[in-house]
Amino acid sequence: MKKLITVILLVAVAFAALSQETDDLQEQANQIFEQVSTLYGEANYDEAIALLLENKELFTQAGDVYYASSVSWLGYLYLATVNYAKAESYYLEAKTVYEQTLGKNHSYFIY
Repeated sequence: MKKLITVILLVAVAFAALSQETDDLQEQANQIFEQVSTLYGEANYDEAIALLLENKELFTQAGDVYYASSVSWLGYLYLATVNYAKAESYYLEAKTVYEQTLGKNHSYFIY
C-alpha cells in the first residue's frame, strides 16, 4: 500500500511539473503573438514572419492550438505581403490542425 501511495504521489508531482511547463510555454507563445500583432500594426511583416518562424518549436510544444494560431498568423502575414501561395499553404495547414484538434463546429475552424 505504501508503494502505491508513493507511486501516486510521484505521478501527481510529475503531472504538476508538466502542467507548469506547458503553462510557461503557452505564456511565452502569447507574448510572441503580442509582438507579432504589434509588428503587423507597424507593417513590419518580414520581422513578424521571422519571429514566428524562429519560434516554431515553441509553438509546437505549447500545443496544437498555439501551433495552428502561429501558422494562421503566417498566412495572414504572407497575405499582407501579397505572397498568396505561401498564405494559402499556411492557412490550409492551420485549417487542418484546427479541424483535427477542435472539430469542424468550433469557431476557429469556421473562420
